[in-house]
Amino acid sequence: MTLPVPHLDDRSFLDLVTEARDRIRQSCPGWTDLSAHDPGVALLEAFAHLTEVMIYRLNQLPEKAYVAFLNLLGVSRHPPAAAWADVRFTRTGGDEAPLRIPAGTRVAAARGPTHGRWSSSPANRHCSPQGSAR
Repeated sequence: MTLPVPHLDDRSFLDLVTEARDRIRQSCPGWTDLSAHDPGVALLEAFAHLTEVMIYRLNQLPEKAYVAFLNLLGVSRHPPAAAWADVRFTRTGGDEAPLRIPAGTRVAAARGPTHGRWSSSPANRHCSPQGSAR
């Protein structure tokens, strides 16, 4: 099963330009012409475009590189393990005799295919008159 690879950075061109203009307003209050025809804003938009392309490429990294980055950060992956779930068996009818469930019984959801063996050992269960196994 592959890792779901998240977007490492989801900023767009517009986000980058807006962030840069806000930073200009804070750090250079003398720069008052922030319209598109200003040479400084033209450079800002060119760098925003290049940064957006770089972000796109960064988000396209293969899983191998993503796992290597996680290893650099010290994140450890857990090995695959078997899943487990509590299963409730019901029966129709008023029989209260013990119900034997053999090992290796396949269990499926009400809608859907059977996906493997769920019981690892045989079990005897007593059913209540309402029909649920305990």
